[in-house]
Amino acid sequence: MSGTTPVSGGESEFLADFSTYRYDTCNCVRRRRTGCHMDDSEGDLLLMEVELQTAVLVRNLEMLKRRSDFYQEVDRAGYLLLRTLEETGPLTISDLSSALGLDPSTVGRQVTVVHTAGQVAKTPDPDDQRRSIVSVTEAGQQAMRAVQHRRLEGTAEILDGWSGEDLRVLTNMFTRYNDEIADRYRLGRPTLKT
Repeated sequence: MSGTTPVSGGESEFLADFSTYRYDTCNCVRRRRTGCHMDDSEGDLLLMEVELQTAVLVRNLEMLKRRSDFYQEVDRAGYLLLRTLEETGPLTISDLSSALGLDPSTVGRQVTVVHTAGQVAKTPDPDDQRRSIVSVTEAGQQAMRAVQHRRLEGTAEILDGWSGEDLRVLTNMFTRYNDEIADRYRLGRPTLKT
């Protein structure tokens, strides 16, 4: 909301650059949330700002992906797949798809790519020979670490100057936001390895 000027209008304060849009959207959000008309609230305006900032974040992350050299050894999908397997331990494609919140067919294609690159191993599932257990190989760990290192360097540059408290708040809010999305859209999560 920085760089915008609050303007009074009607029952609420809203931002000049999106005033009509935000007011109309606020009424729509309110009806969806409550089923009835209620006075404008700060919560409605904050929800709209979160929606807008989420859209901007997605755009910025796409731009960062295109303009960075983060994903040399493995693409973003493969990186997340390898990170998930490192966190959970070996999984079936079905369990991996649940962990990633993706279709098994999509995950199957991603596994094929990283398997061809030697970054994961597939072994028969002892409980069902028709299924494979997917695990990260040494080459996969090295590729993942290289990408992670570049991503951490890039993140450190972007957040340079942020206080430890700001980083804690950002981490907590991102974690909570991602968990809420995952809880809403994922069918299940595998158990983490101990």
